[in-house]
Amino acid sequence: MGTSTMDGGTTPAQLSNTTVTVDESGGADYLRIQAAIDNVSSGSTVEVRPGAYREAVTVDKSLTLTAPDGAVLNGSTLDSETSAITIVGDAEPLISGFTISRYGTTGIDAQGTTGAWEATDLEIAETDGFMGTGVNAEGSSGNWAVSDTLVRDSYRNGVNARQSNGSWLLENVTVTDTVFGNGIRADESTGDWVMRNATVSDTRDDTTGIAVFETTGDWTITETTVVNNSRDGIEATNTVGSWRITNSTVAENGQFGVNVGGPATATTTGANWSIIGSDIEENGDAGVNAEEVTGPWRIHETRLVDNGVGVDATGAAERGAVERNWWGAEDGPSGVANGSGDAATGNLSVTPYYTDSALTTLSAASSGDGVDVSTSATMISPDEPGTLRTEVTNTGDTDVSVTVTFDDLTGVTVRTADASAGTWNNDTDEWAISSLQADATASLRLDVSADASGTSLPSERNVSATMTVGETTQSLSYPVTVAAADDLSMTVGTATAETGETVAIPIETEPVRGGVYYAGTVSFDASVVHVANVSMDDEDAFVWSEADNQNGTVEFGIESADYLTDPVVNVTFDVVGDSGTATAVNVSDRTVYTTGADYVDFPVTNGSLTVASGESDTGDTAPPTLDSVAEQQEDDIAVTVSSNESLASLTGVLADTDSAYREQITLSAFDESVVNGTYVYETVYSGAGDGEYDFTATATDTAGNEATETETFVIGTQSDSDSTIQLFVETPTEAVGVNDTATVELVAGNVDSFVGAYEATMSVPDNSGVRFTSATISGSPAFSDAEYSENNTTVRLSAVGMETADGPSPDLAELTVTVDRDSGAPEQQIPVTASNANASNKNGTDLSIESTENGTLHVATVSAVGPSELAPTDPDGDGRYEDVNGDGNVTVSDVQALFTNRDDPSVREQASLFDYNDNGRFNIVDIQRLFYSELG
Repeated sequence: MGTSTMDGGTTPAQLSNTTVTVDESGGADYLRIQAAIDNVSSGSTVEVRPGAYREAVTVDKSLTLTAPDGAVLNGSTLDSETSAITIVGDAEPLISGFTISRYGTTGIDAQGTTGAWEATDLEIAETDGFMGTGVNAEGSSGNWAVSDTLVRDSYRNGVNARQSNGSWLLENVTVTDTVFGNGIRADESTGDWVMRNATVSDTRDDTTGIAVFETTGDWTITETTVVNNSRDGIEATNTVGSWRITNSTVAENGQFGVNVGGPATATTTGANWSIIGSDIEENGDAGVNAEEVTGPWRIHETRLVDNGVGVDATGAAERGAVERNWWGAEDGPSGVANGSGDAATGNLSVTPYYTDSALTTLSAASSGDGVDVSTSATMISPDEPGTLRTEVTNTGDTDVSVTVTFDDLTGVTVRTADASAGTWNNDTDEWAISSLQADATASLRLDVSADASGTSLPSERNVSATMTVGETTQSLSYPVTVAAADDLSMTVGTATAETGETVAIPIETEPVRGGVYYAGTVSFDASVVHVANVSMDDEDAFVWSEADNQNGTVEFGIESADYLTDPVVNVTFDVVGDSGTATAVNVSDRTVYTTGADYVDFPVTNGSLTVASGESDTGDTAPPTLDSVAEQQEDDIAVTVSSNESLASLTGVLADTDSAYREQITLSAFDESVVNGTYVYETVYSGAGDGEYDFTATATDTAGNEATETETFVIGTQSDSDSTIQLFVETPTEAVGVNDTATVELVAGNVDSFVGAYEATMSVPDNSGVRFTSATISGSPAFSDAEYSENNTTVRLSAVGMETADGPSPDLAELTVTVDRDSGAPEQQIPVTASNANASNKNGTDLSIESTENGTLHVATVSAVGPSELAPTDPDGDGRYEDVNGDGNVTVSDVQALFTNRDDPSVREQASLFDYNDNGRFNIVDIQRLFYSELG
């Protein structure tokens, strides 16, 4: 245990796997948290006693940092760019019990981390700097978790997981009152993350509750409340992955409840998204905006009430399955239907819909001749009633009479009948509608029970009926399956596969009729197999799964736009165990919901997977297939041999065709690995150097079959002397204003290896008002020069002895250009060109310039504001003009000038210059933003 309780006190060596205490008032091992962390090793616990700690903490190891009785990290006196706790690299700490208050940048900063860290039982308040964020995991790749945490009053974002690619978890997290950012950001993420039991509310300044646009993962938001946010509740535009929102409430948001679409977007291309079992109510515009979506989508078992529009699918490329929902009125939605509830517009189907808010009474519709009709199958328990549903829609132009007569009810008894129109006759088992108006829909629901006495179960029956419309008749069928839970049977497949292979195990349950949900939890030995995927051979099915390959489980859930019949789900495993090992494949929490009954924990025959021995006699007579590649590693050559099967022997001979170099390496000197079922063997030939080599690989597989492959490798200077490259002039996409500077880059393209030397002339037109002011040549050249013309509109770049980055597009130079133009000069596109260029590789071999792609600098007009004679400037180069009066400083005078002239044409006509909160418009909020950020 540490011997010093002074700030910065150290121990002779880090303490290993121990518990140390911190108390800012003394009496513990340490006074400061950072000192404790620095002096323990991974696996230790740092226990912080109650008190106020004014420090910034960095955690670079996997330990427990906890305040079991509560402690406060207070950043009010620290630098505005300080974070409370910074997690570094692959560290995987557990952080709990703290209140974190008034740090300028971040409460928990985990940007770019790769570890599976965890933060729980925290309150993070008032991260009040310009980029103030409660938890920032942007760009992270680990499977981290944040739970039981309150984040409030963040200036920017509550939780930021933008551009992350891990399968992280937010659980029991509340985010409220963000000022200028979103409650939770996960846009551009690629992982299969889960957000469960979260609350996101009261974002301000035209911002969104949960921003998940441009994601590509199969994420889930469940049991989450998103209310009273100033713009959208959830924005999921331009997504690609198969995602779902379930059992959540999205209400009272300023614009859209869930925003998935919009004009000119490539929304959800190839995706499969769904909203299930949720309440979407009282949102200002559409409850769900699905304009112009292109992938398959569905909304089921959801209440869509009192929104500006219930669901807007205008321009949707694929018809949305928006069925089995409550629209706030018994007669269904308005818009594409004839009801009086929330509107449903665009390319979507809405029937059947619920006629009550409790979601108990369902109407249905399908196809027919003159009158569209749909019927339902059902599966019922002997102890519970099931439901037979019929829906008819008059697709003609005149009123018609409709009669549905049940001819054969053998084996079932009608207990109750509920007809939305017409009458039901118990004596004749007939539903009669004397006049069904054009475009009108009517439904019948029969609750039926089954007589199972003297009958072995499961029992299949068929209820039949005849529909009469005028003089036309049509036969109707209602399949009925009677089964108790013990009558269902789940069968899990078995398989044998070799290490490195991928194999699918089917899981089938039967009999199932009228299924609406199929789920279970699969367990396995994680040392033998890992789950790669869960799928179903049903294009209408929505498959949800959550795998835990560390603990050997995967949960799955299946829903389908059509009813499920004898569903089969396929669990695909990657085989990682040694030959001869095996694992049981067991399924628990077995669940099937049907239109008539719910079945759980029915019988199962579990399966198994065995890892085959690679040494067994398989009768294989085919030789292995070999493929060899090489690359230079300084003065060595690394060779990789790939095979379609495991090798018992391998000999590789590398010989220089122009010299006496020859080296032979056998299997023991190769590193063996398995990548996606391919056997990979890697080795290094030391001191081989540049040259042209013949490589011969001779191998035998475990069955004794032999194969030989010869490849020729050209390394280093032997490349073709007429190699070519391209040049690109890269200019900024944003406009550059008067007296502003911008960066222009000269980049090489199509480079095989390295650029060793080059010269090129960079130019802008003489009368453009643009000039070159500096140039930095990349690649650490031994000699370089930048020679400017008299008016700085051209610069001749020269460099020798460069070490550019090895790759197809190394940077050659970075130049700064300055716009020296009068305010009010015409707006122009200024060409920036590269000419008279020559280049060579690092060995002095000529590289021909195949093509040059020049750039264009967009120079924008900036006019003086109000009576000032000076145009505004952008002192920090962020594209926003804080120096409003153009005097070169940012003071309260600039705020006053902008406020006084806020409605003047000199402001309104160039409003984008003053959009300080970056929301695409200028108003009084931007003036406050300037006042607060620059002067507050």
